[in-house]
Amino acid sequence: MLQSCRVTDLPARKLIVIGNPILWRTAAIVRKVGRSEQQLIDDLLETMEGKDAVGLAAPQVGVSKRVFVARWEGNDFVFINPVIETVGDETVAGWEGCLSIPRVSGLVHRPERIRIRGLDRRGSPIRMEADGWLARIFCHETDHLNGVLITERAEKLYWSVTVASEEGEQTRLIPTTRDEIIAAFRKTRRLPTSETIITVGETDRHSFR
Repeated sequence: MLQSCRVTDLPARKLIVIGNPILWRTAAIVRKVGRSEQQLIDDLLETMEGKDAVGLAAPQVGVSKRVFVARWEGNDFVFINPVIETVGDETVAGWEGCLSIPRVSGLVHRPERIRIRGLDRRGSPIRMEADGWLARIFCHETDHLNGVLITERAEKLYWSVTVASEEGEQTRLIPTTRDEIIAAFRKTRRLPTSETIITVGETDRHSFR
């Protein structure tokens, strides 16, 4: 799930985090859009809203099906069995976060423009073009359906840690790697604490207000 900054209400379904093998598994094609898929879509939309997110894929709630939802500029999108085609050669680098990898940001290159096709929640064919951040969201969520996380895509990865100082709270960005991130989550089996993150990613720190 591509993540924005604010976390709000409790989600409809529990999110799973990196280290769970479902996140690295290729999700199953949906053969029939039935009641269970409708409930899944409703839960994904509610969970996405509760986390103030802009996208969420089924594997992130422990369901290995090729379904994702997104929200951008007041519009909701639902895709089942999405297929993405790049339009043109232009790519753009942008910072992405993911609720399945809390406190981590990655600099990821994505196509500027794409075509996406699949099924809507009624099981009807849907096709559209997207560019900019909406294209990035669709690519990020489709990656989840293919078992690919930003830890595999990112050119740079950082922990984002809030620490107390004499001048008040500061956000510290700590350069990290895929292996360090996985180690931190395996060590705690939940969201790593600031102390765990700093221990695992001790070198080459940068501080920002």
